[in-house]
Amino acid sequence: VDLLPNGSDLMVTKDNLVTFFNLLARHYTVNNVKEKLSAFANGMLDLSSFRCFPKAPHFEATPMETLEYLFAVFTRDEFNFALSGSPKIISVSEWQGRTQVRMFPPESKHVKWFWQCVTAMDNSERQKLLFFWTGLASLPYAGFSEVPTLQLCALPGYDCKEGYPKARTCFYQLEIPYYPTYEMLKERLSQAISQPPAYAFS
Repeated sequence: VDLLPNGSDLMVTKDNLVTFFNLLARHYTVNNVKEKLSAFANGMLDLSSFRCFPKAPHFEATPMETLEYLFAVFTRDEFNFALSGSPKIISVSEWQGRTQVRMFPPESKHVKWFWQCVTAMDNSERQKLLFFWTGLASLPYAGFSEVPTLQLCALPGYDCKEGYPKARTCFYQLEIPYYPTYEMLKERLSQAISQPPAYAFS
């Protein structure tokens, strides 16, 4: 790949070495992913509604022009917030209101224990649970209102002494066994959310 016109005919020397490395870095970080970078940049503009701004770039703008515009509009913290969501305190009542309970009997003590456990968690533990349950590292800007309905399900017949909660993040579904005590539910849930993201308990 020619890094500049007729680049294959040029020798790399100590005089043009810095230029060569700059072009090579640009090739791998920009040109090589131009389509993906362009889609990302234009997607960010669509989501942020900045296309209505007079100087906002349009689809024919280069990826770098679009990203430069975004970085000029957003501060570093605002851009990180747009990408990663809200670090604010997670509301248990909003979480509970966004959760559908399945396969537990009405007025189940296990469901009450579960939310009692979540209420007792600090915010960092709630974020770990949210990630374990949904794959979301943090909530969107508008909180749970922008999250699909979560599901809390029972695991009937599961060995409570050895079993751990299971998460199906694609479906925003958390499955917990019928633990005999609140203490066991709290212990197993804490152990589950403290594991590395790719773990699997059998």
